[in-house]
Amino acid sequence: MAGVSSIPFKHSLLISKDRVYNEIISECLKGIDETPATWGYYETLGFTYMKKNRHEEALAMFRKYLTMNPANKRVRNTYDLLKRYMEKYGMSSDQVSGLMPDT
Repeated sequence: MAGVSSIPFKHSLLISKDRVYNEIISECLKGIDETPATWGYYETLGFTYMKKNRHEEALAMFRKYLTMNPANKRVRNTYDLLKRYMEKYGMSSDQVSGLMPDT
């Protein structure tokens, strides 16, 4: 069959999550370089960084996203939960306070 990959389908599913997350991060960072006002990249990066347990970077991306689209309740709630999690399990209140003004 023309146009069909020579890699069997079941083997294409063996790509690691980490590799996929790294590709998503790379593509989003390229997109931000090209069009920094596109808020969707920041949201995607925030959730992807969370999946990779890169919480500080996730907070930074959500913070940037919320400056561009503050009405998004899903991102606001995720940001608030992650911020509380970090305060409880790893960062001092001083490090976390002031990251995002309450709105």
